[in-house]
Amino acid sequence: MIRSVKVGVALLICLAVASIIGTLVESRWDTETAQRWVYHSLWFIGLMALTALNLIAATWNTTRLTLMLPWSRPVINQPEAFKSLAVSKTIPGRGDSKRLRQALERHIGPVSSEGSGMFAQRGIFQRWGAVITHVGILMLLGGGIWLSLSAHLRGAPGGAMLWIGEGMTRDWYLAPDPDNPGRSRIEEMPFTVRLHDFDADYFPNTQIPRAFTSTIELFPGDGTSSFHPVNMNVALRWRGWKFSQSSFAMLDDSLGGNMERFFGGMDQRDYLRLRGEGRMEIQLTDTRSGQPLPRFDAAPGIRVSIPQSDLMFETPDGREFRVLSGETVVASGPLEQESAATAHTHSHAGAEGWAVRIDALHPNYRRSATGHASDGAEMTNPALQWTLLSHGGPVGSDLAFYAAQFREMRFSDLPVTLTFERYSPSSLLEWREGDPITIDVAVTEVEAGERHELEGLTLGEVRDLFAAAELPEPTAEAEVVETPSVGPYTAAVAGRLPAAYSGLSVMRESMGLRVFFYLSFLLFLLGPFVAFGFTHCRVWAWVDPTGKRILIGGQARGRRARLAQLLDHVGKDLTEDRG
Repeated sequence: MIRSVKVGVALLICLAVASIIGTLVESRWDTETAQRWVYHSLWFIGLMALTALNLIAATWNTTRLTLMLPWSRPVINQPEAFKSLAVSKTIPGRGDSKRLRQALERHIGPVSSEGSGMFAQRGIFQRWGAVITHVGILMLLGGGIWLSLSAHLRGAPGGAMLWIGEGMTRDWYLAPDPDNPGRSRIEEMPFTVRLHDFDADYFPNTQIPRAFTSTIELFPGDGTSSFHPVNMNVALRWRGWKFSQSSFAMLDDSLGGNMERFFGGMDQRDYLRLRGEGRMEIQLTDTRSGQPLPRFDAAPGIRVSIPQSDLMFETPDGREFRVLSGETVVASGPLEQESAATAHTHSHAGAEGWAVRIDALHPNYRRSATGHASDGAEMTNPALQWTLLSHGGPVGSDLAFYAAQFREMRFSDLPVTLTFERYSPSSLLEWREGDPITIDVAVTEVEAGERHELEGLTLGEVRDLFAAAELPEPTAEAEVVETPSVGPYTAAVAGRLPAAYSGLSVMRESMGLRVFFYLSFLLFLLGPFVAFGFTHCRVWAWVDPTGKRILIGGQARGRRARLAQLLDHVGKDLTEDRG
């Protein structure tokens, strides 16, 4: 049963289905989960082993016959047997055994004879095509079984992760610490990685990603750099290193507290800046057709790919843009900014210039899956939600904490910062959520460092700050650049999107292992080329003892038309010789 072709086909189908399941598990969770439940599991290893055994058993007879072909010399002395051959012909006239042997040796190969019969063959190499293919498949299965079994017994190789935020650079990654199980240690790389862009594509109407891709730039330290995509299905192999897209985290309300603390502890202010600023949502328009392209996100100084094209987009300062094909600029111009009047739904018509609004007070602040929240009404960790306004339109929001150890925390890059100074009534026991309360804050201009006290604010109140001229204009009302766009595209900021961290699995690859799998794949491709590119011909001849005729025929594997041509050449030689 194990040698059955039907069983082999069924096992191959099961392997394909299991691989699809592994891909779905990896897209829904992560690579480690897919390896644990599918690729490195005992049932998957057993499935590969059964497939290998079936392949060995099913092809043993073919392999054995192929090995015996050079010594196989079957001679036919019965003229009736030529009727069953694939190609046969009769050459009338007096039979000449010597000339027949010479013609067969010239066009076919060495001749063996017995009685009136002769046999010759050529192209035995063609019969090795199937064997070569099977050896390649067996090597691939054997390598997969060895790697999966090693990972199952000793744990998955690697386990190292490179977590990097959009726009950040890294020359190190986190690897498991063998001396402290469950903990990681920093490992340096001899090059630098910069994450330019991360994109996730979700199944319709779900939060399940079906594909996610990172665009990274590698700096080997010799003054050069190169861009590379890394997606969940195709790993990046570069100079003995392998990067696989393993996981990601969006910096929005879905980010869990553990990951927030992990990123904050690892990158500190860079994480807070990325968390607060997010990414610009870019709307590119083709001026030739007037059609807008699919929107994508970008940030100043970062080069990203434009969807559904081979072009790249970058904005050096958030005010100008360039569209590039390779290193050639095909379009450039001012990056139109989103206006405050259209970007936000809230407004305050009575405020002139800059103002601050107190949106909410959280007595015991926490961050939930749906946003800011409070645990109870006791003021154990008070925090203010506030919004900066310019000419009545919101510019951005942030949090201000009362506790001294949290007062320096910032989640946005606004031109002012707000410090939570005092609240009244001062007795915590007297205050309950919903009761009247007044708040004192200090607003500091970032550029000038000038500090202003605002006392007695209430929830929902808008308090004017300074004249608009004292603060830089916000991004939402950036100056209009008069330089016209050049090229077939214009670009505008359509809004803001949350930024992301990309989780890349990092491995140092064994050169010997790579050569083994490359050789396996080469044999797998070489087999069909040998099987279909060459012809194995077996030719029999019989000389009528009466001298009236010569029978010649044969069988072929591969290109059968080649056999008919060879028999015609043999017949032509015999005819010409008699002439």
